[in-house]
Amino acid sequence: MIETTTPADSSATLVPNSLRTLLRETMFRAAADEAYVINRGEPGLIDTLRSLSAEVASTPPGPGRKPIVSHANHVLFGLELAGRAIDGDMKAFEGADWDDAWKLEQVDDAEWADLLRRLEAQAEHLLHEGPTYEH
Repeated sequence: MIETTTPADSSATLVPNSLRTLLRETMFRAAADEAYVINRGEPGLIDTLRSLSAEVASTPPGPGRKPIVSHANHVLFGLELAGRAIDGDMKAFEGADWDDAWKLEQVDDAEWADLLRRLEAQAEHLLHEGPTYEH
């Protein structure tokens, strides 16, 4: 008898579900019962960034180094491109100017809150709209 696998027990399920778990953990919070990148129950990137003021996020850690806001904007840029691809834009990454994503170096409180809101929305979009192989 030839054994076959269904998507539920193959890499077709394992890979997207694992990536979704890692995205949820790193962007939001690690689960209390299991974690892979962050300690169990610890906050992810978004909640960690929320604990920072716009002033702190805009302060470079040293001469010639980028502030946290630049890194957050760079992550947002990548998530926005991935979101466009998931929404069917097959050319989402063509011509993407990754250097431009690093240019944001200073924000006020309203701009910082908006960047974090957009970061959260894009991460949620990828979690909910990304490929799934449930049956």
